[in-house]
Amino acid sequence: MLLKGHKIVYFGHSAFLVISQKGKTILIDPWLSNPVNKRTIDSVINEVDFILITHGHGDHIGDAVDIGKKYNSEIISTFEITNYLGSKGLS
Repeated sequence: MLLKGHKIVYFGHSAFLVISQKGKTILIDPWLSNPVNKRTIDSVINEVDFILITHGHGDHIGDAVDIGKKYNSEIISTFEITNYLGSKGLS
């Protein structure tokens, strides 16, 4: 889907990737191992600049740790979630 030059990719459940006109990427609620998703993040892009997590349920935090470590992504979320993910090696 395109939205005024931005690209949006749906990965199932609540997982979306937004790619800006300038190429910045935001992965939202990255549960990519959900049963509906048939794609890998690598099949769409080769970097994730930001991971935005809306709340602390497992199906929204999902694969944030693995993806964040792989791409050295910056986490955007609540204080508690960023602290939790910081304890897992993310910033």
